[in-house]
Amino acid sequence: MITRLDANPDTPDRNRRNWQRFAQERETIVPFGMVKVAVDGGAAGSSSTTCSFTYTVTSTSGLVLLTAATPSMPRYANVEYETPADGSYGLAAVVDGALVLYEVQQERPKGGAC
Repeated sequence: MITRLDANPDTPDRNRRNWQRFAQERETIVPFGMVKVAVDGGAAGSSSTTCSFTYTVTSTSGLVLLTAATPSMPRYANVEYETPADGSYGLAAVVDGALVLYEVQQERPKGGAC
C-alpha cells in the first residue's frame, strides 16, 4: 500500500521508494489521463464508409498499453477523418478494471469546401 510521502519525515528513503513505486505503477495503469497513440489499422472513412482507425496506445514515456484500440467516443457515420500523426495525444481511462481509449485529440472530421 502506498502511503502519503510525508507520512513519516524521519524515513526519507522509504518515502522516495514509495514515490518511485507509485511512478512505476502509473506507467502501467492510467486511472484517467493522457496517453500517446499511433494508427495501427483501419481507414479514414469516406462519404460511403465510417472511419475505422485503430491505435496502439502507449504511456507518455513509451510503454505499450493497448494495441488495436478503437476510441469509445462516437464517430460520425460516412465522414472522412484526418489521420492523426504518430505520437498524437489521447485520453484513456480504467473502466471496470480495463484500460479504455476514450478519444484521440487529432482524430477529427476532415474539413472541406463549403
